[in-house]
Amino acid sequence: PIMTIDADLSAEDADLRATYLGTDNYLMGVKFAEHLKALKPEGGSVCLQLGNVAAANINARAAGTRDTLAGEQGIEMLTGQGGWTEIAGCPVFTNDQADLANQQMADTFTANPDLTAFMLIGGWAQFAPQAYAQVTDQVMAKLQDKSLVIVAGDTLPPQMEALKAGRSHVQVGQRPFEMGYRAPSVMIDLLDGKTVEPVDPPIGIAARQPRRDELRQQVGGNRGAGVRQSDDQRRVTARDGQPRGRHASTGAATPAAATRLVMLPPAINALAAAMSGWK
Repeated sequence: PIMTIDADLSAEDADLRATYLGTDNYLMGVKFAEHLKALKPEGGSVCLQLGNVAAANINARAAGTRDTLAGEQGIEMLTGQGGWTEIAGCPVFTNDQADLANQQMADTFTANPDLTAFMLIGGWAQFAPQAYAQVTDQVMAKLQDKSLVIVAGDTLPPQMEALKAGRSHVQVGQRPFEMGYRAPSVMIDLLDGKTVEPVDPPIGIAARQPRRDELRQQVGGNRGAGVRQSDDQRRVTARDGQPRGRHASTGAATPAAATRLVMLPPAINALAAAMSGWK
């Protein structure tokens, strides 16, 4: 059997694989938009930064973002729907290159001094932290007063450092470790002819500038035996739906004030899991 991980096949080719293990990327895009709307309820101008034209997972996130900002389905470009307009020259495509991503951000900020929001639908620019710091330095005053908002995908360590430094306002995280951890057991079940049931772990949202002590908290609970804690992007939620944190040294349950954890509805087409990749 064939299993896709992180990025799925196109809808017309989906019958070629037995299951998909990864994020419901459309719903991830919904979370991008929901938090942008909370920060900028009046709307404004926005630029989306994508990977490459053929990246189905990134394009699905962009679709979820646009549809949610617009308040209607099937939006290919924001032209005022819901109060949001994509500026000329956007979206920009990074081709998964961090240096190009940072140059695009710098050029966009220079050419559009009144831009309301820049959305990294993947984390590309933030994967080169020195360059990203230089780019955001030019707009730091706007980031601080939130006249310009940055919403980005993923919560890898350099990205959480950027959030801590006030160089982004929201990071929408995923679960790459657990995706890899579950993949062998899912494939074994498929080889044994077992039915693989959908599961729905939440996507984690790291919002606002957290304090240093908050960044040291690791979120725990609802984790299968043998899954180690780490400093990656995993986010889980307690059974009562309330976020809980575990201090890295003691393991004692504490409120996780630095993150708002969001439970997503069941993924429609994910037969294995709604977890994640890192692009």
